[in-house]
Amino acid sequence: MYDNELFLVESFGSCGSGCLDCDEQKEKFSRKVWEMQLEGLKKRSADRMESMKNEFNVGKDD
Repeated sequence: MYDNELFLVESFGSCGSGCLDCDEQKEKFSRKVWEMQLEGLKKRSADRMESMKNEFNVGKDD
């Protein structure tokens, strides 16, 4: 889930009516989404580093 999607969910609240009783649920949801985004960034970074490593090794064999 992306930040713009998270904003929409937060604007309506977890229960769909924008109530303030859902603050704890929204906080947990926000943290979970943030953790998912961070995990995705870590994976993309690792993939990019592996790709760069492979390109370097291909050029080294020549």
